[in-house]
Amino acid sequence: MGRQVMMLVGAGVLLVMALYLVTVVSKQRTGGGSPAVAAATVPSQPLDATLQAQVTPLEAEIEHLTGTAQIEKQQELVNLFILGRRYDRAAAVMEAIAEARGNIQDWIYAGNLYFDWMQQQVGQARVPFAKQAIAAYQQALDLDPANLDVRTDMAVAYLDDPDNPMEAIRQTNQVLELDSTHIQANFNRGVMLMRINRFEQALAQFEHVKTLVGDPDDEVYQRAEAVIERIQQSTPGS
Repeated sequence: MGRQVMMLVGAGVLLVMALYLVTVVSKQRTGGGSPAVAAATVPSQPLDATLQAQVTPLEAEIEHLTGTAQIEKQQELVNLFILGRRYDRAAAVMEAIAEARGNIQDWIYAGNLYFDWMQQQVGQARVPFAKQAIAAYQQALDLDPANLDVRTDMAVAYLDDPDNPMEAIRQTNQVLELDSTHIQANFNRGVMLMRINRFEQALAQFEHVKTLVGDPDDEVYQRAEAVIERIQQSTPGS
């Protein structure tokens, strides 16, 4: 549940609310457990001189390697890019590893990194990274179609893909058809209902989330409760 996405929701007039879509696979990382990625924006900037001094010879070395030796060095490169908060560059290298090994966890990791970088972009700048995250998650689902956590995160990425506007809710509904108690998918469905101004249905959905979670001290329960309160404050008489 580590990753969070900030959404803007309209209700007749422009109504700005802080809503968090819940995601589930960001901590399923390979390569020794990378640090959690902050939801706050991280400016795109070059690596500092110390990291760049390690990256340059490592990239040159990788070009002359093959097989397992190359992958091991690529994983080192991924970790350096993560350390420098260049998740886009880390994702590209991780995608190359995934293509070489065909490992589902590698594809999930690549998708997560693209997703993390997407979160830190604004407006149309999010679109290409959303598409890359979706493509990586789809590769993982091709290997394991029953992975509902990956499908849930892919649905969130679809919210930033203007070419496939209905896929977010379609993928979320597919998760819920297979597991009606999937908490993250249920929460995200509530947010999606809000995006199309179906506030009464959204209220019912978030109440359902609270019932599923059951624990008032749980973070998702508290988020659902906070969103319910904001809807009620912003839509008098609902």
